[in-house]
Amino acid sequence: MRRAARPVRAGRVRRQHVELVDTVSTGDDVGAMLTGLREHLERLAGQVREPRAGRVVPLLAMPVPGTGQGNFHHRRGAVVKALVPFLQQAAAELGVDVALVTPDRRDHAAAQASRDSTLDLTPQEKAEADRLGVLAGRGELSVFVGAGASVPLGLPGWGQLVDLLLHEAGLGALPPGADDSTFKAGAELAHAVLGERMGQVLARELEVRHHALGHALLAALRMRQSVTTNFDTALELAMRPVHGEDLRVMTRQWARSCSPWLLKLHGSVDRPEGIVLTRSQYERHEREGRPLYGLVQGLLMTSHLLFVGFSLTDSAYLRLAEEVDHIYRSAARPGDTVATALGLDSLAEEGKALDDAFHHVAFREPGRSVQEAARTLEIFLDRMAWRATRTARTAHEYLLDDRYLDLVADDAHGLRHGLAALVPLARSATCEVARDVRDALERFGAERTTPGP
Repeated sequence: MRRAARPVRAGRVRRQHVELVDTVSTGDDVGAMLTGLREHLERLAGQVREPRAGRVVPLLAMPVPGTGQGNFHHRRGAVVKALVPFLQQAAAELGVDVALVTPDRRDHAAAQASRDSTLDLTPQEKAEADRLGVLAGRGELSVFVGAGASVPLGLPGWGQLVDLLLHEAGLGALPPGADDSTFKAGAELAHAVLGERMGQVLARELEVRHHALGHALLAALRMRQSVTTNFDTALELAMRPVHGEDLRVMTRQWARSCSPWLLKLHGSVDRPEGIVLTRSQYERHEREGRPLYGLVQGLLMTSHLLFVGFSLTDSAYLRLAEEVDHIYRSAARPGDTVATALGLDSLAEEGKALDDAFHHVAFREPGRSVQEAARTLEIFLDRMAWRATRTARTAHEYLLDDRYLDLVADDAHGLRHGLAALVPLARSATCEVARDVRDALERFGAERTTPGP
């Protein structure tokens, strides 16, 4: 190993620019509130002209204004209806991206219902995002998330992480052009010196208190089965608000058949004793972790598996792909695909196991930078989340909530009135079918109750 200066992580601590918007003194005038909001957006856009975390466009985030303790708590539909097109126009004019944060499921469904398309995608990219979004909305999509998803957080990649460990152990750094095998060998040397302290170093270097935009967009797909090779906890941070306590993280919990789960294939930083990083740890994991790799094989055979931020070159993945490839070639029909790989550059490699069964989508065209391609990938995931929400059974879960009345289409008012009339009848009924009727009404926004059977 060569000697080198200690590697420095890129921009983990940054000053946050915050604007407080008055949503009270404007009274009940949504337009007046948005006019004031525009002034704050302009001020913020001027403060964050220099994009961060490798972005080409600054990113602003905001909640649905005025719907907490403001004047519009009972008029959420009116706010969302006006806010979504307002933000789309403001973002385009100010040269920023805006993330509308909607932890309330009904706000999320309402915001998605107020959009009709996504900008800055080619017709082919829109069609591909819609295809995957429909699969997600039907519950037929699973996701495999690699280290690329956490790069915007300033976290080190595999080689950078091994460099940090080698420096901590006083062993210099990796040689130029190091490959996966060298990464594992370097981690092995660092572990021999650091011992249990290696877990402390990993915890320090991989600590996160928030997630990236990409994690949030993946979580918005509401997929029941997810896998990651990442040690950091960013993905579960994004998934927790979506799935709540139902989410099972398979390093410290056992999955339940009815609950969404996230398999951390190589361990998690909050349980450093189970992390798979060194050569000997990989060898042991490939022997003792066969059931975990079997889960990934099962996803390839029973769902459409979406790879994001993963290079498809991991040796353990290639071995499990070879085993699935044999079954695929004997059972699949011509043109069948079992997975889609999203990459800034194409991940296709002729002759590699299962490559014929993959649909590859690349976002870096000639003349485009990596940062521009990464933004297009975010827009692609946003389009996917929109289509998934519009396809899912919960697409209209605000319909019977009076706070969203402004969003109900003219031709849907009669249907809404009829469903609303069923609510008190279903609540008071004691027959067996009443429970299913109540569940259906709650899916359209009826208030939850604890009635009859």
